[in-house]
Amino acid sequence: MAPATFGRPKGLRCFQFDIANVYPNRPALAVRYAAAISFWSYVESWYANIQTALRLDLTLDDLVRFQNIRNSRRHLEELRKSAQRTLSPDRQVLFEKALEVAIEPGSERNDLVHGLSMIVNTMPDAILIVRPEHVQTLVFNTFGEVLRSGQHPTDMEKIGADCMSHALVYRQSDFDDLVGRVKKSERLMFHLWQLCTQDTDAVGAAERAINDLIGS
Repeated sequence: MAPATFGRPKGLRCFQFDIANVYPNRPALAVRYAAAISFWSYVESWYANIQTALRLDLTLDDLVRFQNIRNSRRHLEELRKSAQRTLSPDRQVLFEKALEVAIEPGSERNDLVHGLSMIVNTMPDAILIVRPEHVQTLVFNTFGEVLRSGQHPTDMEKIGADCMSHALVYRQSDFDDLVGRVKKSERLMFHLWQLCTQDTDAVGAAERAINDLIGS
């Protein structure tokens, strides 16, 4: 379930939000925030293993070049190309379905990493996250106006309200839900690696496990 949208309760001014002291003031949520971010590295660690299983002709230099890619989208493009070259049509379909499910939590995790975190005293059990695209709009509307006109925007309340109308409310259950989905993604990546091996028993087990996970 996706976190609720904040919507900015009536009468709450944008200057009442605390950006500087978010995680020290929400230590229990900070632990879950960190888990949601860090666990994703286990998902991405499987990229090289899957590529190695798909490409038996891979040299060490090829693998180093693959691991040096700093863009997850390019990693996935390379994996898909290798799967098309190696897997049977039926297994290609299963590979693609499982990969789509596995990478789905990544966009939400990226919102946590690159978005703007803040708290408000009237919601002691929550952290607010503004997605990166709305942070960019906020920056453009504030600093962009300074650069264009040489003057600070006069209606900061409206600018803050526009930004906060897109904030997501993360409570403990929201972080726990995301961590659970990331762990499921890591299990899927393991079974995708099994699917790409030449071991008949492992491939059969992987097919069953993948179908169970993407159906759940």
